[in-house]
Order: sequence, then structure tokens, then C-alpha cells
Amino acid sequence: EEIPGDLMDKAVEFRGAMIEALYARAGLTLREDLATLARAPRITADPAAVRRFADRMQREADRLAPLVNELIDLSRLQSDSPMSHGRLLSARDVIGEAVDACRLTANAAEIDIIVAGEPDATLFGDREQVAMALRNLIDNALKYSPPRTRVTVTVASDPEFVEISVADQGI
Repeated sequence: EEIPGDLMDKAVEFRGAMIEALYARAGLTLREDLATLARAPRITADPAAVRRFADRMQREADRLAPLVNELIDLSRLQSDSPMSHGRLLSARDVIGEAVDACRLTANAAEIDIIVAGEPDATLFGDREQVAMALRNLIDNALKYSPPRTRVTVTVASDPEFVEISVADQGI
């Protein structure tokens, strides 16, 4: 069955937006990590200073690991057609997966994640790509939201399209 042109256009537009968001996030995170390393103390003969530096390096490596995974995912997004692995998906299931992945971050900041609209909608897409996109959007919303606020994931649909939006109360 052929995919309607307008649906393909929306998928390509969504894919482009996700790639831009991932590049922006990767660039900011790398810039922060490089600035931290540049400010790190020079290694001296002082064992305590060496230990502090090693601990700092480990923390920075731990921060970079998810970024490397995101860059790998980004590479996959760029090389893969957004609809080549598409199938019908439950919006509720994909959103639930993304919300669950972000739950610890939300709980730590006492931020509620609310799902609103029409979560029973069915959409067409690659499950991994849609879930990754939603995780990134929710994660960014959490990152820029003040504590004790909320992030809302809203689903709207019509006979041809399903729109999932993420809104925060942050910057």
C-alpha cells in the first residue's frame, strides 16, 4: 500500500525537526563538557588533586555516554527512511514508553508529566523513531522546566493525522 504524499511530507518534516533538535542538544552538551574539562585543574603530584580530577573525569564521561548514544541514534535517523519500518502504533503505548523513560528525571524535580487529548489514537511510524523523538522532546521539556511544574503531552487527531505535542512551563 502506498503512503499518501501529504503523510510522507509530514513524516519528512517531523524527521527534519528531530534531527535539528538532536544536533542542537548534542552541540550544547559537548560545549558544556569541553568547557568543564578546560577548567579542570592540572594534574599534579598531589594524590588528592589527582583523585579529584579522576572523579571529575568519570562524571564527565558518564554525562557524555548518553550523548554518544543520541549521536548514534541521529546517524540512524539520517540514514533511514522515516516510513521504511512504519506500522500502526498505539499513541498511548509509545507515549507511555517515552514518559516511563523520563520518569526518574521528572520525579527528581517534582515535575508532573500529564498526558492529555486523545491518547487512544493510532498512528503510523517506526516505533523506535517515534519513541526516541518523544523521549527527547519530554527530556528537553523537563530540562528547561522549573521544579514543581508540569510537562504536558497532548495528542490530537483527525482522520488523516495524529499530532503529538509536548509543552512545558519553563523558559
